[in-house]
Amino acid sequence: MVSEKIVINAPPEVVFEVLRAQRNTDDKQRQLESFNGKVAIINENLENVPMYGKVNCVWQETEDPYTRIDFKMLSSTKFKESHGAMILTQGQDGKTTTLELQVQLDPGITIPFAAEITKRTTSQDAKDRLGKIKLLAEEKASTRQAPC
Repeated sequence: MVSEKIVINAPPEVVFEVLRAQRNTDDKQRQLESFNGKVAIINENLENVPMYGKVNCVWQETEDPYTRIDFKMLSSTKFKESHGAMILTQGQDGKTTTLELQVQLDPGITIPFAAEITKRTTSQDAKDRLGKIKLLAEEKASTRQAPC
């Protein structure tokens, strides 16, 4: 299990909105297939995945608004299994959120050091994703607080 955290200068509601918006990106990497108000199905196309190259995954994300999003891989062209959660914890000031990304990935490959490579790559991907969410959420929060 890989777990990475970041503190974001935005309330959980804003961070949650940004997480939802990440389901449908402009670069066509992640596309929302369906959403019933609680459960989303996302089709994701990954490029340059170590040991694999291109990988397609279908994810199920289950929301608990403003506190967490649990996810699990429904299918993949390469990976064996993956699941995890995005956990939002409101800061005591009510203006910050600690966002934790927990992910378990079984790449389904049996080569020497596969577990170490997977853990290192997954950790870096998690840090990159959290950094992007931080940037977008803080930008959104500052826009909301700007005087008219």
